[in-house]
Amino acid sequence: MSVDQLVEAVKNVRRSDGKLKNAIVTLDSLAPDVKAILGQSPDFELIAENIDDILAVAGSIEDINAAADNIVAIQQSPANAANATASAELAEKWAENPRDVAVEPGKFSAMHWAEVAEEAAGSGIAGVAAFNGRVGAVAPAANDYSAAQVSRGGGSVEDALDALEGDVSAIEALLLSGIDGLLPSNNTGTPNTHVDIGVGKAHVGALAVANPAAVTKRINATWTAGSGNGGLDTGAVAASGTYFLYALRKDADGTFDAVFSTSPTIAGVNTALLAGYTIVKRIGVVLTNASANIYPFFMSPFDEYSFVTPRRDALAVIVGIAPVPITLTVPNGVKTKVKLRTMYLSNSRTSSALFYDPAKGTLVAGGNDSGGNVGAIQVAGELAVGAQDVWTNTSRQIYYVSGAASNVWLWNDGFFFPCGRTS
Repeated sequence: MSVDQLVEAVKNVRRSDGKLKNAIVTLDSLAPDVKAILGQSPDFELIAENIDDILAVAGSIEDINAAADNIVAIQQSPANAANATASAELAEKWAENPRDVAVEPGKFSAMHWAEVAEEAAGSGIAGVAAFNGRVGAVAPAANDYSAAQVSRGGGSVEDALDALEGDVSAIEALLLSGIDGLLPSNNTGTPNTHVDIGVGKAHVGALAVANPAAVTKRINATWTAGSGNGGLDTGAVAASGTYFLYALRKDADGTFDAVFSTSPTIAGVNTALLAGYTIVKRIGVVLTNASANIYPFFMSPFDEYSFVTPRRDALAVIVGIAPVPITLTVPNGVKTKVKLRTMYLSNSRTSSALFYDPAKGTLVAGGNDSGGNVGAIQVAGELAVGAQDVWTNTSRQIYYVSGAASNVWLWNDGFFFPCGRTS
């Protein structure tokens, strides 16, 4: 081999920087022990052929790992882009949809309402498009709002609503009081000491309370909130007593409760135990007997109180020609209309007896004077019967008088106790 040929051969093996040219060393060029270490996999030839691409990938390995970490977001990006596009399109519709073209059923764009407002501003007087069903120039007519009504509240909607609320409260304060339901009666399990109060409502002006379910209160224990608990405002239950029943309204939530008191007026109720409650109205009354047990009773609409067993308040009482009071089993401290039945006995054939309200003063019984409620038949010594509703005084009394000496029997079926029930 000539010198020139030798130089050319070296050039084919080495580059100008002294390193071997690429692709010079192949798998077959390796020593047998190196091949043994690397194995005889055909993949080495593939790796060797693509070594430049492999090195390029290796240089970008951090970017590849970052892409792998965000693969979910990359996959979802087309959907997010679609949602953003749809939102943009919907926003454009809300802004620019033509008049009367709904964005959603019954809902229109800003452009639609701008045109409606512009049209209204150009119609009638002072921007009025239609007023009380009239269009064009507006002239005052019957049933139009007054200037004072239009300017109510100083010009703002909030002030106008506050003013109207004040008007409603003022009107409510003028309303008459009343009761619907809330009828008391003896509890079936413990009738001597417990009273059930039925559903209903009571109001005095704007103050009102409703009872959605029956409530039971005890008269033999001082007041505690809740059904089945004590109901007496103070002290202990007494024999032959009168206990007025009042509806309560809890200040915090408006719920119903009730309290008993010997006071016939709200002002006299002892409120020491009633913190957080407002007394609304008197709704009934219960009476106790000589054993301090509640008389069996029931209340009917129109404030009619009835004894289960009538009270015999007079037994062959001697009646003369001068009026005298007789005390009945009715509430003390208030006027009531007692439901009386009478029996009369006289040795005079033509006499009669008269039972009446003490407020009438002195009356004379007999056909030539103030008449009578019950009288003798035309046979001396015979019995006559009658019935009459009579108002008492606040001391539980009525007056009775006869045209001649006689005896009377009185049965008390109950009384009307005015609380405010209209049905």
